[in-house]
Amino acid sequence: MKHFCNTLAILFKTIVPNNCKIFENQDSNLDEFQVTSIIQEKQSSKVYSFQKSPGLLGRCYFCYLADHKYNQSNDRSFSIKKKINEYAKFCLRFGIIGLQNSFKLNSNFASNYRNVVGMVLINVPLRIEDENFFKHFDHLVHLKLWYNHLNYIPPSIFEMEKLKIFLYQNRLNEADLNFKNMSSLEMLEIENLEIKDANMMVQMPDRIETIRISRSSFGHFFLNLNPENMINLKMSGIPLFDMDKYSRNNSLISKENFTKEIGKSKFLSFDFIEKLFCHFDANSNGYLESEEIIKINAFLFKKFLRIGPDFPMIIFQMTNLLTLDLSFQAITQIPDEIKMLKKLHTLILSNCVLLENISPELASLPLNKLDLNNCLSLVTPPPEIVRRGMDSVLTYLKRMISGYVKLKRTKLMLVGLGQAGKTTLLKSLKGNQDELSEVTDGINIDDWQVDLDDGSSLTFSMWDFAGQSVYYNTHQFFLTSRGVYLLVWNVRLGSEYAGLEFWLSSISCHAPGAPIFVVGTHIDQAAH
Repeated sequence: MKHFCNTLAILFKTIVPNNCKIFENQDSNLDEFQVTSIIQEKQSSKVYSFQKSPGLLGRCYFCYLADHKYNQSNDRSFSIKKKINEYAKFCLRFGIIGLQNSFKLNSNFASNYRNVVGMVLINVPLRIEDENFFKHFDHLVHLKLWYNHLNYIPPSIFEMEKLKIFLYQNRLNEADLNFKNMSSLEMLEIENLEIKDANMMVQMPDRIETIRISRSSFGHFFLNLNPENMINLKMSGIPLFDMDKYSRNNSLISKENFTKEIGKSKFLSFDFIEKLFCHFDANSNGYLESEEIIKINAFLFKKFLRIGPDFPMIIFQMTNLLTLDLSFQAITQIPDEIKMLKKLHTLILSNCVLLENISPELASLPLNKLDLNNCLSLVTPPPEIVRRGMDSVLTYLKRMISGYVKLKRTKLMLVGLGQAGKTTLLKSLKGNQDELSEVTDGINIDDWQVDLDDGSSLTFSMWDFAGQSVYYNTHQFFLTSRGVYLLVWNVRLGSEYAGLEFWLSSISCHAPGAPIFVVGTHIDQAAH
């Protein structure tokens, strides 16, 4: 037990800041022998135990001592408030998670808890009664304020020279942002930031290493910082709904879930969100279906400012960067300069729906995580490679570094009912009109080369699908978005018997976004 007390005393020495007045008759600096002596006096107490509570914060010896004194007291005036205040000077971590009533931040509270080094207030409505409240905490190094019904960062926070970690998830006022005087700040996390001024720059302290900005609207890189010190950077835009998730599971979004999700970004009023849902709920069934989700995503993407189309070049000066997250932005390409981030191991580009090309130089980085989910416009690397995962993407890009040539080649898919004239059309396109056509069995594949005006050639891989219904179940495995479709039908039979609706629906389902041309045949034999 003595060894344990000595160890505990040394632990207190490491976490309690110098010049903290915690014990009576304490010297200017905390003396571990004083701590040991006090703990040994109390070791016979049945509350002498240390354990981790189920919540976010641990409970120390003094927490249990306060509980024990409160439970054993016959003094009815010994209230919860007295219990807390009596031991407040021992408190190094203060936290409240979930509180319905507003919590007052005033000079009395600051005086009682003057020695705290960490403060966590989550889902707690705050009422700040002292404008200089946060200036009173000389030792506070970690501050987390989440969902506190605040519309701005309290100005006294910007004067905290010793604060190292600041995590804030409330509304922000762009005009008041200036972190320059927070000279010890190393980590900053904020949400719901909206910057409309294209020329605005926010001053950051030189020591800042980690910045995470989420659910925010801005159209340019607005941070004025020392790029060489940056280790982790996240600048994520206003989120969109995950189309991959909803299309794969054929899921719907209810009005309740829509309001909850959109409401996380604090820029739209509740009434506007309700009107938005009703506007995009075209069939008024109380749910958003796949096509409606696509439209609401397009609205959200255009509604809020996003970085793009150019990649912020200052990021390439962050040569010590380990993680980079630019999800939900409007960048269109990752240039060759990405190779300058030689230490980067995590790159998040999910939901950059306009991103088309990624430089092969990305493969030279020591990546262990690459997220390209819902990058709908990607050409290099192609979607087929992206779906196979990060290893396949990096292998593809490495091959490109060793050299590549442009190959102009695509698929030309001929579909339709049997005897519609697909094979005859294929031969006619190739200039073989006089050849007789046999009934196609399964799928016939042939090439068709077309000369272009620039001297190059375009090769179509022509896929002639058999039109008999017995093959329909297997055709779906060969339909791809990276092709051009010719839907062929015999006009003599009339459109109602041509299977147009079936084929249009099948292509839209298995190859969304692919171009479709409807071609009528046997027009010379049709009745006028």
